[in-house]
Amino acid sequence: MHNYEFGWTGRPGQYAEPTPDGSPQKHSVLSLIILICGVAVIATLGLGLAFWILGFLFHVAGLIVRVALITAAVAFVWRRVVHGRCRHRV
Repeated sequence: MHNYEFGWTGRPGQYAEPTPDGSPQKHSVLSLIILICGVAVIATLGLGLAFWILGFLFHVAGLIVRVALITAAVAFVWRRVVHGRCRHRV
């Protein structure tokens, strides 16, 4: 069995990975700010691209539905006109 430390011992940098000389690695506030800004920029670009693609797909789907409805209306009118002419000739 392993004997792990339990709880917080109050040592600063307890969970930080040690540097090659054995001292704990400390991160600055600036590196934290840069990391947060980087994640925010990447998330903004990713979400922007995802919404752009989604909008494009809905635009194409709307175009297809519009063409289908116009085609159906023209086919209905065409069938009425052609079918009506056939009845008068008989």
